[in-house]
Amino acid sequence: MNKPKWEPTIPVPQNAPDAPVNALGTPTYIHRYENEQGLLYGYVLRYEKVNDKKKFVHLSYGNLDGELKWYFKGLIDRPLYNLKYLNENPDKPVLIVEGEKKADIAQKILNNFYCVITSMCGAKSANKTIWQQLKDRDITICGDNDSEGQHYVHDVVKFAKAAGAKSIRVVQLTDNFPPKWDLADSLPNGVTLKDIKRLLQEAQIVYAKEILDSNDKIAKIVKHPFRLTSTHVQIYIEKSGGGYYENISTRLEVLAMSCSTFKNDWGYLVSWKDLKGCLHKWILPAEMLFGDGRDAIKYLMSEGLIIFPNHEKNVKNYIHQTIPSKIISTFTQTRLPRKSVLNFLPLNVK
Repeated sequence: MNKPKWEPTIPVPQNAPDAPVNALGTPTYIHRYENEQGLLYGYVLRYEKVNDKKKFVHLSYGNLDGELKWYFKGLIDRPLYNLKYLNENPDKPVLIVEGEKKADIAQKILNNFYCVITSMCGAKSANKTIWQQLKDRDITICGDNDSEGQHYVHDVVKFAKAAGAKSIRVVQLTDNFPPKWDLADSLPNGVTLKDIKRLLQEAQIVYAKEILDSNDKIAKIVKHPFRLTSTHVQIYIEKSGGGYYENISTRLEVLAMSCSTFKNDWGYLVSWKDLKGCLHKWILPAEMLFGDGRDAIKYLMSEGLIIFPNHEKNVKNYIHQTIPSKIISTFTQTRLPRKSVLNFLPLNVK
């Protein structure tokens, strides 16, 4: 027996009955999805549970087995959240967060500065979302402070770049923010709204449509200070009347992000050659980049990477803010061992 075909009707006809948003109980939040003109596409209902677990239910209007009505089913092609506001403010920078609740809260707080959007149900469906409205927009991404949030950020960078974003920045939360913190949570002790705005403004560029002049100087649109040459990693030094590139280390490539098969123990697969031409590869545990990253720098230098004086912090920042296009899964936890180049088995390359 063939499964009935689900055909959502978008936008929802004006003569459609009211959506039964309370049919499964009163939701904690009702998130309305619209197109660029504000016409209704459907809803996401969020329910909070006693044990802090959340549940999302899709509510859409459409045809199932010949009957046109409201169903607790999702859209096939999922629009961005807050799409109407995004369309009405074409010159505003865009802030992408992980989930509708965070988007609503952040939009109220940052309304004068950003269009705040997300994908439907946050991290669960970035790959099912239509991102094309990000073409030629300046994007900043702030994921949750956990491994799932990191994964979401990497996905959104990939999709925003494919959509033709003008520039993409990623927020790096500092040690002041506890694990799993997100923009819908209370601010940690000692952190103010001014600090949040500064974090957003100072987010590191991971992609931009670069335009270089005849002297190979970095264009004003590109704030990212690093570049990789055939022999070195360099940083752009701003000076009045024109800047210049300075070597910070011998060539160091960030080939991929890595995580264990359990989606934790995140790290960076890096590659370099020592002065004898021997190739080294190492899965650098992401946790080693917290603080001054001293342990990571010491290990890289002990294995033949040349880091120039007073540039240790710059090398750490270069690795930390690089978001490669590939993610590899490994059997090996990145924490062990630290004294040898890790062997890894790619299981899932995206």
